[in-house]
Amino acid sequence: MSDMKKVTIKIPVESYELIELKGNNLPAICLVNKSLVKFESRELFPWFCTLTLDLKDLDSKDMPTDSEKEVINAFFDKMDKQI
Repeated sequence: MSDMKKVTIKIPVESYELIELKGNNLPAICLVNKSLVKFESRELFPWFCTLTLDLKDLDSKDMPTDSEKEVINAFFDKMDKQI
């Protein structure tokens, strides 16, 4: 017989928020799932994923141009399908 403990996890309803900040003197935009702030089973999932993109085509505010956004969106669409 196994000594493993059975655990029940309640996954919260996703609630995303865009957060704008500066990193290395450049603007950054983060999409954060705020519902995980009070997630009760954090010790079972002690990791997170950060994805940093180095963009090439920026506007005068150092944000991606429309053509760069198309590249980024296509990348994330492909990634979403594979997750």
